[in-house]
Parts: sequence; C-alpha cells; structure tokens
Amino acid sequence: MIDAQSGAHLWADRFEEDVADLFKLQDEVAARLANSLGTELVKAEARGDRRIANLDAFDLTTRGLALNFEFLRRPTRETNNAMRALYEQALAINPDEAAALSGDATTYLFDKINGWASADVDFDAKILGQADPSIAIAPTIQILIIQKAFTFRTCCIARKRGCEPPMPGSL
Repeated sequence: MIDAQSGAHLWADRFEEDVADLFKLQDEVAARLANSLGTELVKAEARGDRRIANLDAFDLTTRGLALNFEFLRRPTRETNNAMRALYEQALAINPDEAAALSGDATTYLFDKINGWASADVDFDAKILGQADPSIAIAPTIQILIIQKAFTFRTCCIARKRGCEPPMPGSL
C-alpha cells in the first residue's frame, strides 16, 4: 500500500494462499492489514498525523469500511444500516472525514440499488451531495472519484427506467 500524497510505502505483505479460495485470501489480507493498521493508528496518534484529524472518527470510519467488505460478500439491509450508523457517527465527530462521507453516500447507493429505498429520502442529495465534498477534502483518493462516476451511471440507468434524475449541478 502506497500513500497517494507522499508516495511513501505504507504496507506490504506476501500471501501464499490458493487463489481458488478467493474469500479465504480476502479474509487473510483484511486480517493482516487490520493488524498492521492498529499499530499504525498508535504511531499516527503519537506523532499527531494531520491526515487523522480525530482518532475516534477515523476508528468509526474504519469499522464502517470493514462492514462494507462483509456487505459485499453477503449484502443485507441490516449490514448496510450498521455501516451507515458508523459513518454517520464518524461524521458527527468530524464532518470533514472524506472516507466517512464517501461511505455514508455508498450506503444510500446500496439502498437504491437493492430496492430498499424509502420515498421520504432524497437519495440524489444523500449520494451525489456527499461526493463533491469528499473529493474536495481528499482529491487524491481515487475511490471517491470512482464512486461518483458509478453513482452517476446508476442514476442515469435509473433515469432511463423512469426514476428521478440526479440533482442539477451536482455532477
């Protein structure tokens, strides 16, 4: 893993698992990365890493990201709601936590894709309305731009099916 801003080497490991069991390999990578990340969090806190504005918000966001992997393996509404709760707690602590903004938007996208959408929620505002601020905060995190593009594509497909178009000026 390489830091996109500085180009510094952050983490690497070697895996010798059979690629045929991709989920086992994914679990192994996640476990080793989480172990390493725990150590890095302590180091970041000790040196006052400016990329981690609030350790509690960062922790909540990281736990939301971990649930995201679980959701991708077994998508359930309950897991999606649990992710959203973690991201929204992180945003209550630090509204400028780019990954939490992106993660929260993703949970609303998952609602829309899976037919869990509630008529009283403005999904375009929840999804696209968080994309630009997260990209402005962390322009080097490519996943934020990819998420915005995916959201735009999903909204365009929905529009063809007669759903509401994205908010004007949000793209």
